[in-house]
Amino acid sequence: MKKLIDDIAALEPDGKPRLDVVIATHRHADHISGFDSPLWRTVTVKEVWLPWTEKEDDRDAMRLRAEQQRLALALTAAFAANPPSEDVRLLADDAVINVGAMETLQRGFAGSPKRRFLTAPTEGSRLLDVDILPGIAVHLLGPTRDEDALKAMDPRADESFLALWATDATRLSGKKPAPFAPMWTNPSAMPLDPSTAQTIRTVNDQLGLELAFRLDSVLNNTSLMLVFVIGKAVLLFPGDAQWGSWKLALEDANCRALLERVTFLKVGHHGSHNSTPVSFVDKCLAPRKLSDKISSMISVIPRGTWDIPRHPLELALADVTGNRTVRSDKNDPLPPEFEREGSFWIENNIDH
Repeated sequence: MKKLIDDIAALEPDGKPRLDVVIATHRHADHISGFDSPLWRTVTVKEVWLPWTEKEDDRDAMRLRAEQQRLALALTAAFAANPPSEDVRLLADDAVINVGAMETLQRGFAGSPKRRFLTAPTEGSRLLDVDILPGIAVHLLGPTRDEDALKAMDPRADESFLALWATDATRLSGKKPAPFAPMWTNPSAMPLDPSTAQTIRTVNDQLGLELAFRLDSVLNNTSLMLVFVIGKAVLLFPGDAQWGSWKLALEDANCRALLERVTFLKVGHHGSHNSTPVSFVDKCLAPRKLSDKISSMISVIPRGTWDIPRHPLELALADVTGNRTVRSDKNDPLPPEFEREGSFWIENNIDH
C-alpha cells in the first residue's frame, strides 16, 4: 500500500498524494480491502463514488444490507456445523462486511471529500456532472433501484460463457451441439441406480455453498457500472455487475449505443461466466473488430479450483480484440499498448 501511495504522491509537484476521485464499485473484499489501511488518511481526495446501496440512511439500502447480514449470519452457522471446502471459504471471505475498508470509504481520506451514492435509472444511462474531471463524460449504467434487476443474477444459457458451446461458431446461430459424439454414447447402457443418481443431482446442494453464492451474487449486482468517454475512447468498467444490470443496458437504445462504441473493457467479475454477456461480445464488440482498436483487461488471481477467467470468454475476447486482451496473473509478453509495472499493475495506453 505504501508503494501505491508513494506513486500517487510522485505525480504531484509538491510530493503530496492527491486523487480527484476514488471509486468503489461494491463492498466485496477483493475490490475494497486495500482501503483498510491508515495510510489513506494522508491522501487528499475530492470525491468518493459508491453505489446507492451504501448510503447509510437510505431505507432501501438499509433493507438490502440487512438481507446481506442475515445471509452472512446463516453462512457462519452453516460453516460451524459443516466446515466448508477451500473454494467455498474463499467465496465467503470476499463477502464479509469489510468494516475497516468501508469506514475509510465512508468517512476517511484527507480533504473532506464529497461522497456520491450513485443510482442508475431503470431506462437509459445517467450522465454524471463531474466538473473535477474536465474533458471526460461519465455515464452511469448501474446499479438501478429496480429489485427485479438486482435479483437477476445469471443470464440465460445463450448469454453465458459457461457452456462449452459458447466456444463454437454455432453460438452465433444458437444451435447447441451434442455434448458427446455418437461414437462415445451407448443407448443400451444400464441406468444409474436411484441412490447414485440422487447423489449426482444434489452434489452442489450443500447449504454453505448455496448461501455463499447467494451472498456473493447479492453484492455483485449492486456494482457501479460506468462508461468513461474521453475523446474517441470509450472505456467500460462494469465492476462485478451480473445479468440484471447488463440486461437493462443491452435492452435500452441509449445504453446499447454506448456499449457499441466501447474501445476498452475492464472485464467484469474476473472473467466469470455471468458478468460478460455473449451478445455484448458478439453484437456490440465483434462487428467493429476490423475497423476499431479494442482492448480488454482481466484482473484475476487464481483461487481454489474456480474456473476463472472462463476460457470461452477469453477466446471470444481474443478474437474481437486481436489478442489485445491481457490477464493480471500472466507473465506472457504484452502487446505494444501495454506496460507492466513490476508485479504491481499493468498499464494500457489508449489512443483517445
